[in-house]
Formats: sequence, structure tokens, C-alpha cells
Amino acid sequence: FKPFIEIYDPANFNRIGLRYIDVIVRSKYGLVDIEWNNLLNSSLLGIISSDIGSSVKNFEHIHEIELSENAGHVRIVTNTVNHRDTNESCIMIDSDFAFQEKTKIGNAIKVLDDFHTRGFRLFKWCIKEKLHKAMELSS
Repeated sequence: FKPFIEIYDPANFNRIGLRYIDVIVRSKYGLVDIEWNNLLNSSLLGIISSDIGSSVKNFEHIHEIELSENAGHVRIVTNTVNHRDTNESCIMIDSDFAFQEKTKIGNAIKVLDDFHTRGFRLFKWCIKEKLHKAMELSS
């Protein structure tokens, strides 16, 4: 960040963003036989959290949410992806936080820190206790 400011010397930013892409690989946590609705918040999963969820092979959910206190918005894309090495079906949670108003350079870090805090809280909301405990045990 600092080298960018020193080289380009911008007067302000018109857009500030922070993006997290999390891929949940059940086998990494010994949870291969556990249904997604027992690991992730059903609000993210849509039809996968229903009684036909095990039959769903692919899905994508997109939510765009305005953040409180005029702090921007977050675009959350949840979808199935296959692990590149094992072809295991996984869930990806792509959270893209953005603030699209003219912002002074000195305030950019504050916006990014706020996004980081919100991103952490969002991920905790996305996962259920069973997955949270399994992730703690694997670290």
C-alpha cells in the first residue's frame, strides 16, 4: 500500500475493496460424510439445505448486501467447485467488500480494517459449530 502511494501519489480513492475467497473442503476436516446443511448456514445454501440437497450437483447463490452505517456493500457468491487434485465437491464462499465513494488516502486503511472485521464476522456467520470445531482441531 505504502509503495503505491509513494509512486503514484493519488489525491484520493474512488473505490476501496477487500475480497476473501474461502473454499470449504470437507475431507480436510474429516467431514466427508456430513451434509453441507450441517456445516454451513442454510441461508447461503438455498436448495442444498433442503431434503433434496444431496441430489444437487451444482449451484450458485449471489447476494449483494448494503453494509450498515453507509460502509459500502458486500457481494457474496456461494457455489460448488471441484477440488483441483481430488475432484471432491467443495463449497466456495467469495466475499467481495467494496466502498465506492471518494475517500481520502488517510482514511483508506480505516475502511480496509472495517472490511477485515466484517469479513471475519461474515465467515463466522457462514459456518456452523460443527465445522468451526473441526477447523480449530485441524490448525
